[in-house]
Amino acid sequence: MPNRAYKGRRLECELASKLSLWWSGGVHDDLCWHVHDSGGRATRRTAKGKSTRSACGDLCATDRTMQPFFDLFVVEAKRGYPEATLHALLDRPASAKQQPYEGWVAQAAGAAQAAKVPYWLLIHRRDRREALALLPDRAVQDLEVTAGCCLEDLATKDKPTARLYCPAAHHSHVWAFILDDLLAALTPDHIKVLAKANSCR
Repeated sequence: MPNRAYKGRRLECELASKLSLWWSGGVHDDLCWHVHDSGGRATRRTAKGKSTRSACGDLCATDRTMQPFFDLFVVEAKRGYPEATLHALLDRPASAKQQPYEGWVAQAAGAAQAAKVPYWLLIHRRDRREALALLPDRAVQDLEVTAGCCLEDLATKDKPTARLYCPAAHHSHVWAFILDDLLAALTPDHIKVLAKANSCR
C-alpha cells in the first residue's frame, strides 16, 4: 500500500497538471510542478530570516506565463488523512488538541508569509473523495471587489461550499469549495487582474 508521502507527491503531480490545463484553457499541462524537496529548502531559509522565491508550498510555476498565479497564492496539498474533516472545526471542544485543518491552515498561512505573497490555497483530497480547496476570507473578498469574481455565488448554485471560522487563519474565516467547482468559477483572467492590482499596491 502506498505510503502517505508517495500519495502526497502523486497528488502534487496531478494538481500540477490540472492547474496547468486550467490556466492554459486545456492547451498545456506543464506550466507548474511540485517544489523540490516539498519546500524544505524554503523552510530552512525562512528559519534564517531569508525568503526563497518560488520555493514555498508544494507547487511552483515552471513557465513564466503562470507566474501571476503563484505571485498571489502559495499552494499546499494534502492527500489522505481520513480523520481530517471540516466538521472538526465546528465541534471541537476548547480543550481538544489542534485539528488537522488548523495545522494545515497555519502551515499554509506561514508559507504565504515566507513567500511574501498575499494568499494561500490549501487542497485536501481524502481517498475516494472529491478534492476540497480552502481559501482565506480575504482572498475571496479581494477576488470579488478587485477582479469581479464572486465565489460566494457558488453557495446559491447547489454547490457544496462552507465559510468557517478558523483561529489558525489569523483569527479569521476560511472558505471551502469543491476544487473543480472553484476552478470552473475562477478564471485566469480574474487572477491576472488581481495580481496586477496587488503589484501596484
